[in-house]
Amino acid sequence: LLLIAFVIHGAASAQGVAASPPDARVPATVACFSAETEQAEELLQELPPDAGADLWEPVLKLGAATNHAAIIHMLGRMFLEDGDFAGAAPWFERGVRLGDYQAMQDLGVMWLKGEGRDVDLARAYAYFRLEAETIPRSDDYYVPRPDLVRILKMPDVLKARLSAQQIEDGERLFTALKDSMTCRWNEWYWTHAARAADRIRQRKRPTN
Repeated sequence: LLLIAFVIHGAASAQGVAASPPDARVPATVACFSAETEQAEELLQELPPDAGADLWEPVLKLGAATNHAAIIHMLGRMFLEDGDFAGAAPWFERGVRLGDYQAMQDLGVMWLKGEGRDVDLARAYAYFRLEAETIPRSDDYYVPRPDLVRILKMPDVLKARLSAQQIEDGERLFTALKDSMTCRWNEWYWTHAARAADRIRQRKRPTN
């Protein structure tokens, strides 16, 4: 998904889509995911590579309104790539609550590097720890093995740099973040993205 996000970010930015994106602070209309979330996924998969703002706008707005975590992550990346860390953070924070491990990674990096905020290694550790616990590990999910190994190792690598107090603070924040994660995006996406792709194939199948 991260590669897809970069590709779509480039295409959307080139078309000026990021000029007036949805507001991350606007509450979603559903608690987790719904048929409309799946509809957003279907629209996303059908976007042509040269899609303009007129095609992108409804996809981004529907995804933001229905908790499509990959689209929410894309919106955050658009701000991040423009150096607008304050604009990116609310989207990533929302993605964390939805269970999107990529949002956890981006927030961890922001705290680790002090992007738009003071460096806070305890907070970075908490997000990396949550990412390592959340990322799909089954071969059924397409997560490149080198990426998976790196993500699973990151909490211990960072932990070795922390004081006892930082570790305690990080573990406390990790627990709070985990408790706030009320949805399981990765599991939902694997099933429903495939269903959306099947419907698209059915529509495009030649009829006799």
